[in-house]
Amino acid sequence: MGQLQIKQIVKENNSVAGRKDFISQEARESIKTAGEVVLSILFAAGTLALAVMAPNAIQLLKYLPGIKRKKTYDSETEFVRMVYYLKSRGYIKLQQDGSDFKVKITQKGRKKVIKLNLQNLKIPKSKHWDGKWWLAIADVPVEEKYQADKLRKKLKRLGFYPLQKTVWVFPYDPRDQVDFVSAYYKLDRYLTMLRVDHIDPIDEQDLIKFFKAGKIL
Repeated sequence: MGQLQIKQIVKENNSVAGRKDFISQEARESIKTAGEVVLSILFAAGTLALAVMAPNAIQLLKYLPGIKRKKTYDSETEFVRMVYYLKSRGYIKLQQDGSDFKVKITQKGRKKVIKLNLQNLKIPKSKHWDGKWWLAIADVPVEEKYQADKLRKKLKRLGFYPLQKTVWVFPYDPRDQVDFVSAYYKLDRYLTMLRVDHIDPIDEQDLIKFFKAGKIL
């Protein structure tokens, strides 16, 4: 498996034709490094031919934060370098397939992507708030305290307001993100989501003040 051969495949296939979106716009916006680009595409696709993957990944690499400040940046070279780095760390596998290579994400690579997704997770804001509140209620047993603390810390980082120790509030629909977080910490069976039309006026004043201060409302 020669690096020059891989470089040649990348060079020959780095064209506009045949590009495809393997990851969502929201996911693309959260990507920070070349490694995350490669792993995220493979996480969505499972296995891809290098000739298919290269132009898609290189297109995304050009829009990473800080890339424009690097005058000598070469996205093709960076992609090849990252493929070799991820292979050396055991995150991906390369298998010769005729004149091409199949690139496959490993279980270790999948775990890495899930962790990155957790770190980059954000709750999208709607253009207009409908005046309703979303409550995440976590009734976690005492023996799961360690994981429960991690869940609470993550909800806080996501911008939730702690109405009570086990009740967290957000103005926009956070179900997808809360489902992901609670499943990651294996606490999903203890967590319930509710949407309410009315909250005590005094509490609501505090909520509105909190979310306006955080520029969420």
